[in-house]
Amino acid sequence: MDHFDVAIVGSGPAGATAAGTLASMGASVALIDKSHFPRDKACGDLIGPRAISLLQQLGIELPSDATRVGDMYLDSPKGKRLTMAAAPGLTYPGHGVLIQRSRFDSLLHDAALTSGATPIYERVEGIAAQNSNNEITTTERKITADIVIGADGANSQVARSLNLIDDKAALYGFALRGYIEADNDKAIISLFDQSALDGKSQGIFPGYGWIFPSANGLCNFGVGIGVGSEKKAASSVTKAVEYYKKYLQQRSVVVGDLEPERRRLGGWLRMGASGSSLGSSKVLLVGDAAGLVNPLQGEGIFAAIDSGYRAALAIVDRPSSPLFPYALEMKERHLSYLEATASLQRLALRYPSLFSKASELLCSPWLPKAIGTSWGLFYNDLIDGAKDDSSKRIAKALRSSAKVLRLAEEIAA
Repeated sequence: MDHFDVAIVGSGPAGATAAGTLASMGASVALIDKSHFPRDKACGDLIGPRAISLLQQLGIELPSDATRVGDMYLDSPKGKRLTMAAAPGLTYPGHGVLIQRSRFDSLLHDAALTSGATPIYERVEGIAAQNSNNEITTTERKITADIVIGADGANSQVARSLNLIDDKAALYGFALRGYIEADNDKAIISLFDQSALDGKSQGIFPGYGWIFPSANGLCNFGVGIGVGSEKKAASSVTKAVEYYKKYLQQRSVVVGDLEPERRRLGGWLRMGASGSSLGSSKVLLVGDAAGLVNPLQGEGIFAAIDSGYRAALAIVDRPSSPLFPYALEMKERHLSYLEATASLQRLALRYPSLFSKASELLCSPWLPKAIGTSWGLFYNDLIDGAKDDSSKRIAKALRSSAKVLRLAEEIAA
């Protein structure tokens, strides 16, 4: 058998960051992924401000030709628009960047290999966790490791093999993404009405559409829907893509041809740290495998990179029992926000018409412009590190309200 200090299953942003950090600190690391790189991924391709800052801290430079994104626009079901003004924080820049995931993931994967991680391009078939040695069976071999990191996505085999996922408690979403010809230089997120799909008035669609500017005349275009624990509901996403294209045309966003269907990619999200723990004994879950995805807008890249980095530090600091310090870091940095906003997502799925009305109010032109900045801080989880002003105070109040809602949900349960 091949033996490593740490075996990491999955080489997306979370796994590659953990591998690079550990290898640079002298650990022997197996980085296992069924795919060779570059490989594509269903995603909006947007790297947020906190992720940019962390990547700089890790010494990873994004390509100079990556498209900068400042203000974002949120459209209500009736077409009202809220401008979520971008502003630099104390710890992050006032912009995000757009870079295709095939390039971004390869960048992190290559950095991990440069740091000394050993790549293994094989499919994992089984995992057996023990206190002294963890055994991973791939299509070609058996690998043992003192510690295993599961970085293999929303349907993590690591988590499933060790009974760390409870599908009934999970908050799933499904996204379908393609590239489309469009004359658009804005990052737009659109909430729209499910009645346009099935002829019934059911309020806000449990998700949103997005169109982000990209390179070479193509925009990143897609739809993400929340389905709770009912995965069958994801089948409606195909209709939603065609509807969203028409929706944008009606709102003067000039949209051309969508790339062939074979180029579209779909992917599952598990949001709000729901349906799984952060690990067991010497097995840690990071990124999407731990459900570290924002339930409000489906972003998970910052939490993926950060959780991979924090997991690596916990392993180096306490190799005999890394779960406890890792869990403490995740609670402080991510879980409090994610679990609170998961309550909002569950409520939106239960009462879509109520949230449709709330979104119309939020996007009302009568509200002060500062509301857009405050909502952007809350919506994109940018409160920590923001400048201390009225926008931050309003955003903190929104976050506190979401936490109260979560507490009420727990009491009711």
